[in-house]
Amino acid sequence: LGFCYEEANRDIDEDLLKEYILRQYSLYYKQNSLSFNFNKKYVNSFDYQHITAQLVSLFPESLQNKRTL
Repeated sequence: LGFCYEEANRDIDEDLLKEYILRQYSLYYKQNSLSFNFNKKYVNSFDYQHITAQLVSLFPESLQNKRTL
């Protein structure tokens, strides 16, 4: 929830990660706390219910409403 480093975006993410770590270290050193701001809607888009709904939407319509145990 703090920073995501993507190897495919190394040229961009490497510098951003360094900046993030330095910013967090500075905050901790000066204020004994860390910055924790996140986009709740974005984070929730990775929960299993949301991911499952996305997968089901890819199924043919005839299978979307069938449920098996």
